[in-house]
Amino acid sequence: MFQHNNPYSQPIHRRAVTPFNEELPSGLTPGMQIHIKGHVQGHCQRFRVDFYTGSGDNALHINPRFDQQPNCIVRNTERSGHWQHEERTGAMPFARNQGFEINIQVEHDHFKVAVNGHHQFDYRHRIPINEITRLGVDGQVDLHGITYIGTHPRAHEILNPPVPTALPIPGGCVPGKLIQIHGSVPHHGGRFDINLQQSGQVPYPPNMGLHFNPRWNDPYVGQVVVRTNCQGGGWGPEDREHSAFPFAKGAPFEILILVEAGEFKVAVNGQHFISFPHRMPFQLNDHLSFNGDVVINAVRFF
Repeated sequence: MFQHNNPYSQPIHRRAVTPFNEELPSGLTPGMQIHIKGHVQGHCQRFRVDFYTGSGDNALHINPRFDQQPNCIVRNTERSGHWQHEERTGAMPFARNQGFEINIQVEHDHFKVAVNGHHQFDYRHRIPINEITRLGVDGQVDLHGITYIGTHPRAHEILNPPVPTALPIPGGCVPGKLIQIHGSVPHHGGRFDINLQQSGQVPYPPNMGLHFNPRWNDPYVGQVVVRTNCQGGGWGPEDREHSAFPFAKGAPFEILILVEAGEFKVAVNGQHFISFPHRMPFQLNDHLSFNGDVVINAVRFF
């Protein structure tokens, strides 16, 4: 059995091969996320992701099918040996010979499932989540890894920090570090920025691994989220390519920043937004800073 002294102090990464069937590190709780990366085999007919209870019931069965027309993802629950009614609505986001990323977020009354960064479906709980103890993956897929990300009182939380400010990153910037930011944009907002940086200087120390800068007043395109870095006081090239602008004046937002060995991944309001490859040693980033027209309600470090 996999052991971990504090399973929610940081995300838990598991190497995995099919068939995969293991106990969940600490059960399921609202706010927890399960991230599954893999590759669909070229001859795949079906594969499945299942959440089992201790008694063997299947609380959530996710079953992409290539052997039916149209291709679909069947969702269902099996209790006491009997399958309940199926749900099949929605597009088929998987393709043979293609990689995939499934993100399953546990809410109080439903699962929220995204595939390849796009919300796919919600599935209301038919079995209480406190009965779920195991995760299984089987079928004609190759698994690359499974990550458990959870919310827990041991997460380091800061409420209502002033802006501008720079907050130390507990434990430093390491692979698996997850930063959750809840905030809102005032009606008069023009731009703000969030930075992973070296030192607590505000604004803009000489070294910033990620400068994430939503703008409503960009002189070239109006609304855009600019991403770049700063090293030795010199700004790097800007990344601006993205069709969506996920922020709105007067509206709240949630940003998730995940540190990986090769890049930062950023999600906004539950949807994958961008990946930003590291341009400098990411371990140098020991502070998170905020500047500009933004209100920060809560920051949580996992």
